[in-house]
Amino acid sequence: MFEKTNGGEWVVVALSFIIAFISTFSKPIYESSYYIAGVFVGSFIFSLIGLYIIYWIINKVYPKSEDWGIVLWILAMIGIPLIIILILAFAVGFIFGLAGSIDNPSSSPIISVIPTIAPIYPRPLTGTLVSGAIPMGGFGEFTIDNTAGGTDAVVVLTYKGIKNPFSGVFIRRGETYTFHGIKDSIYDLYFNLGDNWDPDAKKFTNHPSYQRFTDDFIFSTTYIEYQTYKVTLYPVVDGNAKTDNVGENDFPKL
Repeated sequence: MFEKTNGGEWVVVALSFIIAFISTFSKPIYESSYYIAGVFVGSFIFSLIGLYIIYWIINKVYPKSEDWGIVLWILAMIGIPLIIILILAFAVGFIFGLAGSIDNPSSSPIISVIPTIAPIYPRPLTGTLVSGAIPMGGFGEFTIDNTAGGTDAVVVLTYKGIKNPFSGVFIRRGETYTFHGIKDSIYDLYFNLGDNWDPDAKKFTNHPSYQRFTDDFIFSTTYIEYQTYKVTLYPVVDGNAKTDNVGENDFPKL
């Protein structure tokens, strides 16, 4: 290989030795001497082959390079690999950049939608006033049964044909509430079912539904009797009360 050794070949050997030395001793080594020797020899041989290929290519492309001095050979053997690395890096970057532009030809920004999770609010106690006032001054009673209901409820009592709440209260699932002191009049009864009552927005954040009993609830009092009603917020066998679904906009404003 080195029958007629010139400056370029000596540079190949010297640079191979330097590369092997740096790759072997550039960090603390806690292995045996045999391991260190193996790493050094392997790095030296690998570097020698790579640099000699570059040296051989230079000689074939530019035969007069045999007349170069040591300094020029050092510059060539260091500079040419760096140029090759830069060209490869540029080519790889260009290819991947082109692929990215093809995947997203409009170069539009990608908008990520992050879902928001509604906070969990404390459940009000049954009988908590949500809107209006507690009935007073009458003798009528109205019992709302949610003992077998699957969700919490807000029931709203209004005067017939008027959507302004007369009295609205919270009723937990599994419980019952009774309005007392209802004055004589004709009333409508609305109820809102759901989970996770938001006291500020005054609505359920999970699975809300809005309904109204179709019956008129007439309260009248005489000297010997007063009116009472009882309804359930869940279906029962042989039940005679009918309800209609209403939209949120048709539900009384709380």
